[in-house]
Amino acid sequence: MFIFKMNQKRPSKFELSEEEIRKKIVLDFKQGHEIVDIARDHNYHIKSIKRIIRTFSKRKSFKRRKGAGRPQKLNQSHKMTSRNMIRSHPWTTCSEISKRLRGYVTPGTIRNYLKFLGYSYKRPSKKLQLTQQDKEVRYTWAINHKNFDFSNVVFADEASFWLHGQAAKM
Repeated sequence: MFIFKMNQKRPSKFELSEEEIRKKIVLDFKQGHEIVDIARDHNYHIKSIKRIIRTFSKRKSFKRRKGAGRPQKLNQSHKMTSRNMIRSHPWTTCSEISKRLRGYVTPGTIRNYLKFLGYSYKRPSKKLQLTQQDKEVRYTWAINHKNFDFSNVVFADEASFWLHGQAAKM
């Protein structure tokens, strides 16, 4: 089950983009700073600093190369289908969405995409169903207390109240 959460993390206006960080690293290196100091200042690994400097010297650009990495398994229509299914039926499972896409992608891939959209994965809590006897007992209680004056009754909603370190007796 996925539940939509509205508060997605947005970068603040004071955070630098990847491109700006790379530019700052290269400028620090050109100004004569040691690689170890640059790595410490930017919280990067030394090998990452060396790679950023090496790729800039080859390509003369701070931008990431387009198309780098493995191609995505979900295409645009699959993304729209899974997004629409979860919005129209929030209790749909990832396995059901995968079957709807004819098994083209695994439920794990769909789960990752829905996490990217801001949904969070929750397992439904198991609750016992009321038996016929439970229903009858509740019904008879309600009939017996139909004209009862509830103005002096406090409903605690199954909560425990503790007074001075001991449970209050009700």
